[in-house]
Amino acid sequence: MITCGGDNLIQYRQCIMTVVKQWPKPNKTGLGSSLWTLVPNGVIWCIWSITNKVAIFYEASFLADATTKRIKASLWAWIGH
Repeated sequence: MITCGGDNLIQYRQCIMTVVKQWPKPNKTGLGSSLWTLVPNGVIWCIWSITNKVAIFYEASFLADATTKRIKASLWAWIGH
């Protein structure tokens, strides 16, 4: 299990890099395998993007359900469907 802690950006950056590097590789090929490989990138991208909108630009609220939907939509778009 990977745990993230600390109070500075470098520690969080290292934790994110560790998660991406240690993300399990799929044993099969196909749509599920393609999606599984993209999940960490999709999660990181969407959380970063939404956090920017919340904290910097719009001062909106961070909604978990909306974030989940955005991650799923991004992954689906990235694989070309």
